[in-house]
Amino acid sequence: MRVSLLLVASSFLTSLAAALQYPGLPTSAQAMVERATKSCLAARDAGKMRLTLNLVVPLLPTVRPEDIDPWPGGLNQQFPTVERLTQQILRGIAYNGAAAAAAGDGGGGGVSGSSSSSSSSSSGAAKPCSTQVLSSEDACALLIQEGPAPALDCAAVVFPGVDQLQDLKRVDSMVTGRLLLIVNPQFRRVEDFGFWRKQEAEAAVFARFEQGFSFEEFSCRGEQVKLTYDFPTGWRSFAALDEAPMARTSGSPPLSLHDDPLPERPEYEFLTQRINKLIPDFAWKRGMEKK
Repeated sequence: MRVSLLLVASSFLTSLAAALQYPGLPTSAQAMVERATKSCLAARDAGKMRLTLNLVVPLLPTVRPEDIDPWPGGLNQQFPTVERLTQQILRGIAYNGAAAAAAGDGGGGGVSGSSSSSSSSSSGAAKPCSTQVLSSEDACALLIQEGPAPALDCAAVVFPGVDQLQDLKRVDSMVTGRLLLIVNPQFRRVEDFGFWRKQEAEAAVFARFEQGFSFEEFSCRGEQVKLTYDFPTGWRSFAALDEAPMARTSGSPPLSLHDDPLPERPEYEFLTQRINKLIPDFAWKRGMEKK
């Protein structure tokens, strides 16, 4: 037990040193929006005009710790929240900064209608962000944000799945020379598209879109793991020790699982190895020792 504590303490000091050099975890939805905006702006300035974003969907106030599924309505229930976050990011990109992203919350109208728009600034400086539903069943929509000049227009496709491949190709050709985002795609590998569409998906999506920003949460070896990606920093991985999954609260600071950012998204096996080395005791064992 003492060895485990020493390892965790040593890893925490390493995490602290890294935190002074690299960005840590977003502490709120607004912080995530500002980080995503900044990362996308840096990528756009580097000439990258096709980006993928992965966002953590903030839990609703009605979610309780004992709830098994915080989103019983699936993507349709999540859509208004992700739409609002995406509107803020697009606004910040088009008007070049987090201050524009923070002006107004966009409203978020859901996917029941064919289109919607929202006022994006109390001063009226920013143009409305429009929403065009691509698939009500899959909660997939196209968001378009006009900028102060045509070259600064940008767009995003929210929740695209394998059935929206043709929609992605159509939107890609429509948004020529402008920034286009894919937000929270429902596919991860080219194999998700099936054998007959692998080559088409590779050319239309995986060979064109690069990571623009990511904040992800999932379980690995019983620990709550969080990944971040910022351009051009790279990927960082954290373990939130003893975090309550639904409440997303933890009594300990997040533990960095590696010193320097990684150029590629870390694989599950790599994360498991790092957790085994840095946190030898399983979460259930630590819980028993606290009692």
